[in-house]
Amino acid sequence: MNTLDRYVLGSFLKNYFISLFVLTGLYIVLDMVFQFDEFAIDDSGDGVMGAGSVIGAIASFYFFKAFLFFTQLAAVIPVVAAAFTLMRMSRFNEMTAVLAAGVPLLRVAAPIALSAVAMTFVVLINHELVIPRMIPQLLKEHDQAVQQTSETIRIEALRIGEPDDSPYAGGSTLLYAVLFRPDAPQQPAVMDAMTVLRRDAEDRPAELITADRATWDADTQQWRLVNGRVRTDLDPNQSFTNAALVANVDLNIDPESIELLQSKDYIELLPLSTISQLLSRPQQVKPAALLKVKHFRLSAVVANVVLVLLAIPCVLTREPGQLRRSAFRCLALTGACMGTFFLCQILAGNPPQDPTWASRWPALMAWTPVLIFAPIAVAMLDRIRT
Repeated sequence: MNTLDRYVLGSFLKNYFISLFVLTGLYIVLDMVFQFDEFAIDDSGDGVMGAGSVIGAIASFYFFKAFLFFTQLAAVIPVVAAAFTLMRMSRFNEMTAVLAAGVPLLRVAAPIALSAVAMTFVVLINHELVIPRMIPQLLKEHDQAVQQTSETIRIEALRIGEPDDSPYAGGSTLLYAVLFRPDAPQQPAVMDAMTVLRRDAEDRPAELITADRATWDADTQQWRLVNGRVRTDLDPNQSFTNAALVANVDLNIDPESIELLQSKDYIELLPLSTISQLLSRPQQVKPAALLKVKHFRLSAVVANVVLVLLAIPCVLTREPGQLRRSAFRCLALTGACMGTFFLCQILAGNPPQDPTWASRWPALMAWTPVLIFAPIAVAMLDRIRT
C-alpha cells in the first residue's frame, strides 16, 4: 500500500465513521422524538416517570436498537462516505495532482471499493452474530422499554413444530389462546382459554387439548393446565368418548418462543444458520418467508457493493466544475437501485399461485436488483476517462 492508498483509505474511513454516527444519531433522534410519549408512560399508576428513569429507559432501549439501525443504514453509509471522499479530492484539485503523476482515476478509487467490500462483511457479521443475541430486546416496543412488561396478545393458529421422536412428527400442531401474558417479574407466563390441535403426518386431526388456563413451569419446561382435557376420538368413524383429564402438557414451545413467533419482525433478525434449520424440518412459519429473508440477506451483501460501484463513477471526475451534476447523478442512480431493491422485497412476499414458483420466486426477486445494476456499474466504471 503506497502513500496515495493510505491517504484515500484514511479519508474514506473518516467519512465512513462520520456518516455512521450522523445517520445513526439522526435515526435515533427522529424515532425518539416521535415516540417520546411512549417512554414517559408509567405502568404503576403513579403518573409520569421521573427524568432519570426515562433517560435510563431511552439509553437502554436505543443501545440495542443502534445495532439494528446500523444494519438498516448499511447500504447508505458507504455510498455517502465514498461520494464525499472523491468529491472533496476533486473540489480541492487533488485529482489534478494525481492525474499529473500518471495515476489512473480507477486506481485512486480502488482502496474505497475494497474497503466497502470489507465493511459489507462487517455488517453481515453484525447481523449473523450480534443481532441474534439481542432479539428479545430488539422486539420490545417503546412503551415496553419503560414498563419492563409485555402486553397481552391473542394467539390464533400458531404453528408449533413437533420433535422427531413425537408420535405427531411430520404433522402440524396449532395453538390457540384468547389471551397470552408473557413472563413478568415474579409471575410466570399464562395462556387463558388455551386450545391445541394436533394433526398426524397425513394432516388428519389426532388430538385436541383444551384448558381454562395454562401456566408455564420453568422447572419442568411444561405447561400446567387448569381443567385440562384431552381427546383423541377426532376421527368421524370413531365413537365418542369422554375427554380425559390432563394436568401438564409439553408443547415444545416456551413463552419466549411464543413472543418471537407472534412478532412479524422476528424472522428478519434470525441468523442464516437458524433459518436453514427451520427450512430443513417442520417449522412454525411459512417457508416462503424464510426463503425471502435468506436470499435477501445474501443478495444485500452484493447489492451494497454494487451501490458503491455505482457511486464511484458518478463522482470520480477530473473536472471540478461538474461536481454538482455528478452529485445529482449519483443520487438518482443509487436511489433507483435502492428503490428497486425495496420494491423487490415487497414483491417477494407475493409469489405467483403456481407451486413451482414457491421456492424460486424469493431468489429471483432478491437477485433482480443485482442483475440489473451490476452490469450498469461495470459499464460506467469502464467508461471513466482518465
